[in-house]
Amino acid sequence: MIYSIIKNIQMRGVPMSIQIFEASKEIHDKFKEKFKYTCCRALTEDVEWGKSEHHENCEKYVVYTSEVTENILKIIDKSIYI
Repeated sequence: MIYSIIKNIQMRGVPMSIQIFEASKEIHDKFKEKFKYTCCRALTEDVEWGKSEHHENCEKYVVYTSEVTENILKIIDKSIYI
């Protein structure tokens, strides 16, 4: 996800900055704070692969990460155009 964000920003002609790396760290840290782990194997060790519970857990992680990323991108986007 972070790679796609960086490529999109670069394609718009915005040079790489420390802000991108800070955003990546923030996403990682918020996820780890909420779910304790960032490794799929650790996150899904208590559920059977392919079962509905497994998909529900993955969806929960994706939704949360998307929301955090969206909030960070709004902040980055505002600062790019200032």
